[in-house]
Amino acid sequence: MKEMNGFPKTSLELMIRISRELANSLDLSRTLEQVLFLSTKAVGAESGSLIVLDSNRQPVDSAMVVNNHLITGTTIQMAPTLMMGLAGWVLQHNHAVLVNDTRLDERWLKREDDLQVNSQGKSAICVPLIAAYQIAGILTIVHNEPGYFDSTHLDFLQAIADQAGIALHNAQLYNQLEAAHSRYQELFQDSIDPIFISTKDGKILEANRQAVLMSGYHLTDLKERVFIFYQLQANETYLLTTTPPDDVGTPDPLKMLTYESSLINKTDEVIPVLVNMRPLKIDGASQIQWIIRDISEIKELRQYQEDSVAMIYHDLRSPIANIISAVDILHSMHLEQKDPGVTSLLHILSRSTDRMQRLTSNLLDFKFLEARQAVIKRKQSSISEIVTDAVQTIQLGTESKAQHIQVNVEPGLPELFIDTDMLKRVLINLLENASKFTPKEGVIQVTATQTDGNILFSVQDSGPGIPPDALQLIFEKFVTFSPDKQTRSMGIGLAFCRLAVEAHGGKIWVESDPGNGSNFQFILPVALNQQEA
Repeated sequence: MKEMNGFPKTSLELMIRISRELANSLDLSRTLEQVLFLSTKAVGAESGSLIVLDSNRQPVDSAMVVNNHLITGTTIQMAPTLMMGLAGWVLQHNHAVLVNDTRLDERWLKREDDLQVNSQGKSAICVPLIAAYQIAGILTIVHNEPGYFDSTHLDFLQAIADQAGIALHNAQLYNQLEAAHSRYQELFQDSIDPIFISTKDGKILEANRQAVLMSGYHLTDLKERVFIFYQLQANETYLLTTTPPDDVGTPDPLKMLTYESSLINKTDEVIPVLVNMRPLKIDGASQIQWIIRDISEIKELRQYQEDSVAMIYHDLRSPIANIISAVDILHSMHLEQKDPGVTSLLHILSRSTDRMQRLTSNLLDFKFLEARQAVIKRKQSSISEIVTDAVQTIQLGTESKAQHIQVNVEPGLPELFIDTDMLKRVLINLLENASKFTPKEGVIQVTATQTDGNILFSVQDSGPGIPPDALQLIFEKFVTFSPDKQTRSMGIGLAFCRLAVEAHGGKIWVESDPGNGSNFQFILPVALNQQEA
């Protein structure tokens, strides 16, 4: 028989056929079966076994062939051979081995047929299946005749093992991919939130069950004629539409957006939702994942809470007004002339009731400003008088801490057409915050200057400052910052300041250097009449 590269011609033809058959299989069980049958048949053996290993060298599958009969599900039975048998030795040494007589090799794990008195010895070959520099499996081939196998069989089986290792590794990868895809589909379809996948141009590519239920559209309709778009500008969002808008922006491919919006389903029902939009790439194509959460109940609860708070504080206004009137009457009766100690008590009572009145006004106006309603109590107002009144309101508190207030109002500033009481409360809030965080005998600076058609107000304290990561959040509702962990607040004051300033067409911000105080600044455009405002 003519040889080619050390193998008989018929062996080479067989090797090519084996390689072709193994290359066409991606099913792990089918690959197992093929490797065993082809290997045993190629060398004329009666039996063989194959143990499949994971990346941690642990058995995950196995099978046996005995006289052309396949036996699967033998992983538990085969496990001992990895610990004390021939397969374990090959796994440990990463080297193929040929055993001429199993009776004479202590590495051979004796089974029932090996322990029989008249049992003949066997010959065996055990080879590792290598793929991606790791052992993917252990192949053992057994012939009932001692000395049957020689080095040619060993080399041939090693060649088969090299091909089988690659096939086995590919089958494992394919199984892992299929399992991952299945898990993704389960997570995608079973999510309690609606999920859409769209192109960056808004064409819907995929939607889970909850998305189909919420939208009211059939999945086919969603993919064929319904579009979804991200937020183009404030309060303008196209979540589901059969007519795409003319001008659609392109989202930042690295940015995730979260915002509240409304989804209009097929029956024109408006559903308040929280949108999580995340650009992603799938198979190199730019796509967008939309996770939609129905917040109808949250919105209803939030509205109930806001209405309840507004009602409570609205009802508080009347008794507070009565207390203030009673204090004024007591002042007019000159009781301090009869008992000088009453004077300090009346001042404390006046300051406390004034503060209560400001807090209730802030909370009531907060809801009004959140709804973006126009400021309707505008009038011509002197900047100097507003600053002076605000400083005088908090002066007793700063004097008790020996704090110094420095006021610098640029001469000749024009009057502003504003809500005087609201702006005064903004300044008082900022001054009270400055006093709260300024140490005893510290300095607070208040300035008002004109710049580029705007009036710039500034309140500078000498406190501990604000960390950089808190600067963007400090004007949000219910966000509080306290360096000493002892100062308590509701987190409404600065949020009210932001809404009040923005309602006047202005802007507010803070600059802070930790350890060197904070500087709260806001600008208001100069508007001299109702038309300009």
